Amino acid sequence: QSLLGKTKHYSHTWNFAASEPMMPKTAPYLPGSQPAGTESVSSSRPSTLPPRTTSSSRPTISVPKEVASANDEIARFEDVGWGINSLAISPNGRFVVAGKLDRAVNVYDLDRKLLVGERTELAHLGQVNCTQFAPSGKKVLTGGYSGEIQIWEFGDTGQIIPVEKFVGHTSEIKCIDISNNGTTVLSGERDKRLRCWNLETRREDFAIAEFSREVLACRIVEDGNFGLACGQEKLVKFDLQTGNVLDVRQVGRGYHMAAAFSDDGKYLAVSTGSDVEVLEAGTGKTVATIKSEGVAWSLRFVPETTYLITGGRAEISWWDYSKQAFVASQKVGTFAYVKSFAVSNDRKRVVAIGSSVGQALEAFKVPSEMAK
Repeated sequence: QSLLGKTKHYSHTWNFAASEPMMPKTAPYLPGSQPAGTESVSSSRPSTLPPRTTSSSRPTISVPKEVASANDEIARFEDVGWGINSLAISPNGRFVVAGKLDRAVNVYDLDRKLLVGERTELAHLGQVNCTQFAPSGKKVLTGGYSGEIQIWEFGDTGQIIPVEKFVGHTSEIKCIDISNNGTTVLSGERDKRLRCWNLETRREDFAIAEFSREVLACRIVEDGNFGLACGQEKLVKFDLQTGNVLDVRQVGRGYHMAAAFSDDGKYLAVSTGSDVEVLEAGTGKTVATIKSEGVAWSLRFVPETTYLITGGRAEISWWDYSKQAFVASQKVGTFAYVKSFAVSNDRKRVVAIGSSVGQALEAFKVPSEMAK
């Protein structure tokens, strides 16, 4: 177990944007492969792909030069072993489930600042790349490098008990989403497929193979009874009951390194390196382009707000895409890129860790003006 304030000392501050106007910066694209072309399509979906939506007047958000600071660290866990690949915060905001590089899952209690659960030697999963709580908080799903998804019962004090597995993927799990009623699960893999599962029957409902590259993000849109999934080039919309593909379109301006949907499925964010585009998921229209100071390796929308968080080199940054504004940044670790972070449903806590071995898992209180 690890406690707050152990041995090492870092600057744990939220750095807020200065009040003066922001000056745009020029940020280079990260070299990467371009789309290899549009694959043939079946009769179950549109025969052509709508083109990427572009605009010469695209609003751009850049990092300001001057910032202010405030100290908001609430917990630190130093001894995390070989490192953490994925993070999820329980619906009540108290527990963190961490999927690890060394085929293990840890559970941390943020209130008590303790490691309270640990499952090791998960050879059937391999590296644990995805973690996702069911909305009830009674179950948590972890997806592994092997392609298997483990279903766990989650106890009131943080204990986890394996109950069943989803078996069907053949490669690394990249994303998981669970419906609000806790019955439907979407999962995407590196091998260009998305699968839909029933969490009650533990069976697969259907699979979609419309992607030319790995599936980076997926979302169940509750009020429309459809699902969304984003690969490294394409956005796919499909019927959750039948699995029929309703729309396929190219989005963004290049090879996507990371992608995330807003909770309501209205917006999609994609990273192509130092540039992050926020788009309307329904039309592909660009809402804003974020130019960060470094590569944005991870993305997450903050629930019920217009904030987007990006994970960069030793920090996470908050942006208000509706106002075209940089809001704040938080130092995380010392040098490693932040590829794993999570935000609590009440928007009061965020946990993050750098991607290199030896980094600490850190938890921060979100400033009240950002948690509204």
